[in-house]
Amino acid sequence: MEKTNLEILLSRLNGRPVPLEVRNLKKSFGSREVLRGVNLKAEPGEVMVLIGGSGSGKTVLLRHMAGLEEADEGEVLVDSLPVSETTARVSLVFQSSALFNSMTVAENVELFAREHGLVKDEAELAEVSEAALSVVGIQGRGSALPSELSGGMKRRVAIARALLTNPDLLLYDEPTTGLDPATKKSVEEIILTIRDKVGITQLVVTHDIQLAFSIAGRLSIMHGGRIAETGTPEEVSSGASPLVSRFLRGDRVEEG
Repeated sequence: MEKTNLEILLSRLNGRPVPLEVRNLKKSFGSREVLRGVNLKAEPGEVMVLIGGSGSGKTVLLRHMAGLEEADEGEVLVDSLPVSETTARVSLVFQSSALFNSMTVAENVELFAREHGLVKDEAELAEVSEAALSVVGIQGRGSALPSELSGGMKRRVAIARALLTNPDLLLYDEPTTGLDPATKKSVEEIILTIRDKVGITQLVVTHDIQLAFSIAGRLSIMHGGRIAETGTPEEVSSGASPLVSRFLRGDRVEEG
């Protein structure tokens, strides 16, 4: 029986569900304190969602988790080791998608897997790449250039590329920003499929409350450069503080 595209992709994903821990993380840019002692834990295989207002430090924290920023104080541990030393594979889906404009969609998706020898046979790599693009809903666009795609399609290419790194920890920065409702739903389904079929750890930074409550095992709310509250969606909504209530109503929460 012929395999489906999802089965082809899943056959290449064998990442380990690893723990993620942030300990007293602090980061300033000049005189501006962005992270003021962040403490956060994600359990192996968990989908954790981080929400917060504009300027709360969510993206800066995510970049530390990915090893792209160096903290002033504190540390990020992935699989119980500092992120700079861990052997766990960490992949980040950038809000901007961060595709190489001179490469085709397929070349963008295959780049890491080819350079690191994750799939050595070119025909097999092409098959897995097309399967990944199909799973994220843009099959048949492998020969296109990023400039020929909409913002939503670029975001899905970025997710496909991240999947082909075969990650143990997958990080998303605002994966549904600017997307239409149908595309938002497909992103939600991708995250839940990865949770159910692969089981790797995922952390999603978003301001999309509907997405957060649909996918989160636990929610953490960031405010003032710190984690203000953490719990399951039910715990967070039932014991909502005034700050949390503002997020849940969809009010704009700005940082001072």
